[in-house]
Amino acid sequence: MNNIDPILFLQPLASLLIGVIPLVYMKLKNKTSLWASLLIASAAAYFSAIAAKVVLQYLTVRPLTAIIGQGVPLAIYFGVQTSIFEVGFAYLVIRYASRKAKLDPRDGEFYGLGLAFWENGVYLGALSLINLLSIYLILQSNSALAEQTYKILVSTNPALFELPGKLLVPVAVSAVERISSLLAHFSWGTLATLAVLTKRIRYLLYALPMGLVDTFAALYQFHIVRLLPTEVVVFVWSLACFIITLMALRSSYVTPLKNRAAAAPA
Repeated sequence: MNNIDPILFLQPLASLLIGVIPLVYMKLKNKTSLWASLLIASAAAYFSAIAAKVVLQYLTVRPLTAIIGQGVPLAIYFGVQTSIFEVGFAYLVIRYASRKAKLDPRDGEFYGLGLAFWENGVYLGALSLINLLSIYLILQSNSALAEQTYKILVSTNPALFELPGKLLVPVAVSAVERISSLLAHFSWGTLATLAVLTKRIRYLLYALPMGLVDTFAALYQFHIVRLLPTEVVVFVWSLACFIITLMALRSSYVTPLKNRAAAAPA
């Protein structure tokens, strides 16, 4: 009976670091007093969106698959869900939070990083790390439970027992995927905040299509597109979202300065 290779721990560990480090850096850099409230708000937005997606998919995916199959239309359906729920809920939650506290665009940056933290740092980072560690310790015990667990894992998730050389590529690809997730969540969290603070719906309209990034992941899951092209497209899409967000942030900082300069007495 083989145990899982410790190299696998690098995958959730990288996700954990990608989720935590930018958040800590932003807190130290901006020294926002609202960091705890923004973190709670981002948790509410993220987990409520995930719950809504799970319920909707449970109710609709099977009948839709029977009608249209696992093709491009169904993949787009998954992307639209992310746009509606993850981006939409991010907007609704920060809109509510803005009524309770005075926010500025930098708070939006922290809020966006908070959304990424709950996915990368907690859901796919800490929780996955605990899960892998539990599996490792159980298999290491050589008990009856270890034998039973091994049989289940070999049949349901044989990739856990690949040779170390074959594990390095998936681990590296996973790290790139988490960076893409960081860029995407930061982007639509920040733009949702800008939409609330400036009362300009165009920022929300910029953010909504960003959720379509999950379309590409679904295309890979349906074996329509290979892994490497999928990750390249997802990264480029997320990077484009990030650049659009930086341009929007620059505009949000510069415009108030111009307004104050125009209002100043000659």
